Amino acid sequence: MKVKPLSKVQELRVCHSPLLLFLVFSIVLVTLFSTCSPLYPCNPWGDANVFMTIGKNMLHGMMPYRDLFDLKGILLFMLHEWAAFFCPHSFHAIYILQVLCLWGFITFSYKTARLFCNTGITLPFACLVGLLTISSDFYYYGDSVEEFSLPVLAHSMYHFLRYVKDGKAPSRAVGIVIGMGVGVILWMKYSILTFYIGALAGILVLAWRRGELPVVGRTVMWMVCGMLTVSVPVLVYALHHGILADFIGVYFYSNIFEYHGVSTRNDMSWQEKTFPLAGYALVLIAIGFSKVRKDVRLFVFCTFAGTASVLAFFKIPVCNFYYYLVLAVFLPLLIMYVRRWRVSWISLTFFSVVALLATLLNYNFMRLVCGTFQPKILEVAEIVNASGCGRSDVLLYRCGDKGIFVLTDQVPAVKHFFSVGVAHIPEEEAEQEAYLASRKARFVLTADVLPESSGYTLIYEGQDELSQPQDFLRLYEIKQ
Repeated sequence: MKVKPLSKVQELRVCHSPLLLFLVFSIVLVTLFSTCSPLYPCNPWGDANVFMTIGKNMLHGMMPYRDLFDLKGILLFMLHEWAAFFCPHSFHAIYILQVLCLWGFITFSYKTARLFCNTGITLPFACLVGLLTISSDFYYYGDSVEEFSLPVLAHSMYHFLRYVKDGKAPSRAVGIVIGMGVGVILWMKYSILTFYIGALAGILVLAWRRGELPVVGRTVMWMVCGMLTVSVPVLVYALHHGILADFIGVYFYSNIFEYHGVSTRNDMSWQEKTFPLAGYALVLIAIGFSKVRKDVRLFVFCTFAGTASVLAFFKIPVCNFYYYLVLAVFLPLLIMYVRRWRVSWISLTFFSVVALLATLLNYNFMRLVCGTFQPKILEVAEIVNASGCGRSDVLLYRCGDKGIFVLTDQVPAVKHFFSVGVAHIPEEEAEQEAYLASRKARFVLTADVLPESSGYTLIYEGQDELSQPQDFLRLYEIKQ
């Protein structure tokens, strides 16, 4: 069935009429499923707390890579610096950003679906895409780089598919905006950019077949200009604060050549083994749609974009399933299965059942409803806050950052203030061992059992049910 193109007036109405609905829906979804929302006492995820810890201490003059170590991009830390300025002891500012990101993702997923189906079914379909994305275990606890990349990828996907389907190349302004999105992702987590490598390769093949290489070449040029508008200020910021060499060394060199990924986890859950396969299947299904329906152009684009997107994950040593959240950008192509449907009680009932199941299976929401979402780090933070200790009196020893620096006013005492976990970093181990031996910290938070000779005594022990795998939180205090 050939989709009748919309007039300019119809397209304007389609673009703007559901925006308020998508915003309200995004607020509801993020509030229910993200642990950054006010419904949850804290975000217990180690990575999110590392981002916020670094961002929070940037407000006090400390700099990533030089003073505080992590492998992510500097733009991510600048984002959390802004969030910590407004909410230094919570993720509520990140919650607002999550709402905006999901709003953008649903909006452009809707516009992408409209390329292949201009019936009323696209509205509930787009809402379902947003729900399935945020309620899946790919979303994890919230506040991931992949989550912030979704609206950028969805925006690019829409304009790329417009060219693939209708031959409408992005304008100069759109090309610059796409390039700015590329720049944002580049300085947060550059491995996600494999999507653009594959997508542009597929578009160049189609442009060559159509004899439109100069047109696409100009779009790529504007994309480069947009990327530079983001990259230049980021590099100038790093140079101004004297961390450019550290930044380049850690973010590029260490990630590429030193991040060997010596995993300490040999008991991966069935979800961690299954979800990556589901991610691959999602891309293959999207590719299969276009092949079955004899759309060679879409088949070429999806083959290049999908293959490049999944190939990036082979470099990742540990199968963290939230990496695959970016593949949700292909979900709007599922509209090809339902584009002959009409809005009726049958279709809405089907969507409602799928939405209900997705909600009931969500890890965060069900524990919130059952009252079991009580991370032990809250009790540890209460002890530290009540002690009246100094600002650098907590050492994380062979332990991830579970939120102690966000929930308290403590400042990391060492550069390698947490255990990366999946990478063997000798400096991290040596620095933490030396600080423990010096007994400068009043408290030591760890999952290990410290010997009596360490000079510390155990004052709190609790099992953190939210960790994977489950372990203990042990808080030690120096012997008087």
